[in-house]
Formats: sequence, structure tokens, C-alpha cells
Amino acid sequence: MNRPRVLIVTTNPPLKEMGGSLLFYRQFIERADYDVAVMTDRLDSQLDSVPWFQVKHPRWLARILRTRFSLFGHDFIHLFAGKFASRESLQFARKFNPDVIITGAETWMSDLAITLGKKLDVPVAGHFMDWPTYASLGHDCVKRKFTTLFKRRYHRCHLAFGICPEMLEALGPHPNAHVYYPSGNWTGQDSRASQVSNDGRFVVMFAGNLGQWYGHAIIQLLDALEGHEKIQLKVAGKNAPWSEERGEELRASGHFLGFLDHEACADALGEADALLVIMGFDEDSRMIESTSFKSKMVDYLVQQKPLIIWGPEYCTAVKHARREGFAEVVTNPDPTAVVRVAEELQVSSEKRQSLIRNGERFFKENLDAGIVFGRALAETIKTIEAYRKAH
Repeated sequence: MNRPRVLIVTTNPPLKEMGGSLLFYRQFIERADYDVAVMTDRLDSQLDSVPWFQVKHPRWLARILRTRFSLFGHDFIHLFAGKFASRESLQFARKFNPDVIITGAETWMSDLAITLGKKLDVPVAGHFMDWPTYASLGHDCVKRKFTTLFKRRYHRCHLAFGICPEMLEALGPHPNAHVYYPSGNWTGQDSRASQVSNDGRFVVMFAGNLGQWYGHAIIQLLDALEGHEKIQLKVAGKNAPWSEERGEELRASGHFLGFLDHEACADALGEADALLVIMGFDEDSRMIESTSFKSKMVDYLVQQKPLIIWGPEYCTAVKHARREGFAEVVTNPDPTAVVRVAEELQVSSEKRQSLIRNGERFFKENLDAGIVFGRALAETIKTIEAYRKAH
């Protein structure tokens, strides 16, 4: 068939930002494999290059969300909003006439995608990237249903992509499920890791979300490195947990770079000596950390720098690093353990080069955009054709 016509229905639309939005941008916007339209409840950004529809809640619900009863409004959204497609959203979808609907499965927009799929009589392909266990508003009794809703969407999708094998294992059997690692393009640039001087500052960098448990871990590591003469931590990202005054101090000392766009972040990563991945140790984060493969791993590995993964034994990043040998692993929540590993990397060129070689091999075998997106395109076309034959 010709290029599939894809309607993306998601809270995280394809934008050149981070996480799921960046993955969708790389697959559906940067490449010419699909004809694309987007439907999203995100109202602050959009692309002019593709048809774009912003989903808005009905006025009565929008009013409730501005009152002290707002949590009840969010409960309704989580449980019921996706069952109803507005006249405007249906008109937009029918005018575009998709061959398949693509959805990010973490929010109620995935339920809307399934509703639209039934009305348009087209298959739905779900991307299961993050287990929906945090950062949502609503009453606890409703949020406890998120796992059930997530698994229900999985079984209702005609095609399912899991961000890593551990995600698919947690979701259970599905007749048409496939691993969909985050991906990127190998640059082939020369690494400067072998040029690090034992007498110079060894720069470890973290780039990404500073909210939730990540920011608190960064604060602990900054405190542990205070006054260290040979190891320096640099941080870039948004949702920083520290005060404005502390932020200014960290900027002045060169530790905090603020939020960087994709190109600026890549430049900063390229100047570091090692790159840090943080996974949560708290029980509240266990489910998401044991089923997710961070997109920052792709951006880190293309820099051809040694990685340090700081997280519990059960998290996917640690499992992959142990199996593939592309990172030093720290499973002790004490930040001084990270400092010790950084000190060891600083003085061992052989260890740094070994990690870089293993990272290149793992990337080219599993994360290369041509491989990941080629497989996704092939499975999408197969699903469209099988659906048409069955209907």
C-alpha cells in the first residue's frame, strides 16, 4: 500500500521536545513514511505542517475543573470522557480519513482513539511507553484503577507497541504486540572520552525531567559532590525542585544549565565526560521504573560517552546495562556510591572505552531509527491489511 494515513490521538503529540512527544516526532514528522494528522488535548503547542485538532472538554466540565470540585471532574475524564467523541472531532477524523489511529496509551485520549476507531471502522495501534502511576489529578479511588484501564486499552488495540520487553511482559499476552524501543540516528562522531585527563575535572551530566524523584536524587548528588576537586555534576532540565535562590546559585556555579532545547542539550551532553541516568528507588516508582526504557538513553548513547545508571536492581535500565555492558551500574541509593563510580571512570580509559563500544553495538542492533521505525511501519501496514480483510 501507499503511505498509511495515520491519525495520532494522544496527550503527547509529536513535538520536538522530550519523551513520548519526541518519539512520535521522530517517527511520524521527521520521516516520510506516513501521511499524518494529529488530535490532542494539549493546547499550548502545535505543528503547522500537519492537520491539527485540539480536543476541548465541554463547557460544563471545564467549569467544574475550575472549582473546588475539580477532582470529580478529573475522575470523570479518566473514566468516561474517552467514550464520547464530539461532533467536531468526528468531522475532523472523517475528513482526514485515516487508515489507522495511533495513540499513546497513558491517558483518556487513548480511550477516545478506540472510540474513534470503532466509529470510523479502522484499527487502533497503541504505544505503551510509561505505566500511568503518577502525575495525574483525581481521587485515589479512581487513580487506583489506572492499571486496569491501561491493560484494558492494551487488549482493545489491534496492534500494541511496548517500549521494552519488560513492558510487554507486565501487560501480558496479546496477539499482535511488539517491542518498540525509543530510537535515534547514530552520528558516528568521535568520542573524546579517551582524552579525559586524570588531573582535570571529570564532568558528569544529567539531562531530563527534574520533577518527581529525579530532582530529589540530583539534590542529594549535588550535596555529596560539594567541594569535590575532580568530579563536577552538570544538570539540564525543567521542573527543578529547588528554590529560585538555590537555582541562581547553581547557575552561577555552572551546575545548572536550565532547560535546553534539543540541539543545545546535545551540545552540552557532547562536552561532558560521562552521562547519568537516574531511576527511582521509592516503592511508588517501582512499576514505572521496571517497565520503562528512558528515551534519554538514546540521546546519551549517540554521544559515545560512558553512562552511569543509578537505580534499583529491578529497573529496566539496570537490567539492560548488565546484559549489554554499556553502563556502570549503581544500585545503592547512597549518592556517595555514584561519586565513587565517577572517580573510577575518571582514571580508567580502558573502562570508558569498553562501555562506549558496548553502547554502540547495543544502539545499532536495537535503537537505530531505521530498524525500529522500519519494523513499526511493516507491522502497521500488516495490521491495516489484516483488518480490512476481516471487515
